[in-house]
Amino acid sequence: MPQDPPEVDRRLTELQSQINRLSLSLHLWQERQDRLLEQRLTDWSAVEARTQKDASTRMRELVRCLDQAVFIPAVYDHEPVNVFFFGTVTFKVVDGKPRLRIFANQEEAELKKESDFIGPQPFVGRGSKFEGLHYPNDTVTSELTGMVEMAMKIDATGKLLDLKVVSEYPPLVGFGRAAAEDFRVATFIPAFREGKPVECNITLPVYYEP
Repeated sequence: MPQDPPEVDRRLTELQSQINRLSLSLHLWQERQDRLLEQRLTDWSAVEARTQKDASTRMRELVRCLDQAVFIPAVYDHEPVNVFFFGTVTFKVVDGKPRLRIFANQEEAELKKESDFIGPQPFVGRGSKFEGLHYPNDTVTSELTGMVEMAMKIDATGKLLDLKVVSEYPPLVGFGRAAAEDFRVATFIPAFREGKPVECNITLPVYYEP
């Protein structure tokens, strides 16, 4: 049966009132969520700032200690040689205690496993034609800092078998060419795994400063 107009109006009024209350509740909920998000972002920013400050402090202390450290020399063919040492420093909190470790490689997979792996090290002299890094002054006309990633295959005697430039930044200004020329003539102290020389594939980052 058709409803009376007054009853229809009453029900429409109730429905509109419910809609208004729901809309207000949603608005208040959204405001609360916005405040919570803003607070979380503020807290995260504060934690991030403290983390960056702590990391900077640890880095300065590490550099200070390394500047004062005395290293056992690298040896090739029973003779000490000068090498370019590529390593990685990790800092973790384990069982509530800080732990700093230095690894003699920069391979992500090896670092994750904390493997007993020493990466190959290019050395100067003793038959190696490697003479260090040469900034590409012939092509870089302004003072730039460059970074090159090179993929290399090196056998168990330290001989370079393959070299490819994976990336360079800034691109197309000569850093990739310079890195390839610097390392193509190098001989390496080979990689060691668990104390034994091994063939390996590595990716080395090389940095150039004016």
